[in-house]
Amino acid sequence: MTLSCAEGDRGRVYLGVIPHTREEKDVGALPPVETKLLMNRADPSSALRHGRLPADGIGLARMELIITHDLHVHPRALIRFDRVIDPVARATIDALTAGYPSREECFVDRLARGIGLLAAAV
Repeated sequence: MTLSCAEGDRGRVYLGVIPHTREEKDVGALPPVETKLLMNRADPSSALRHGRLPADGIGLARMELIITHDLHVHPRALIRFDRVIDPVARATIDALTAGYPSREECFVDRLARGIGLLAAAV
């Protein structure tokens, strides 16, 4: 069986093997296009790897996903720490924010680092 996802927005399954050719292109040798190619980025940890793709920059930086990937704590839990009642969550937040003058400054610093890494990659 052959599965093809090359015919638009629906995949198709064919009986048997369908003959095909494979052609590899050097993306650095492709001619420029007039449309700007912008990436959507969310994970700073992969920014440097994806920053080498032939794109004109970042069109959308998903800050809520930067927070999820890097901070692992909802910003409101940092701002309203007094309302966090779960002892495990409180200990996690304390460990995460250790060394910062305030929980809010931890949030700003970690978010700025993530955005900075996205920007540095392009």
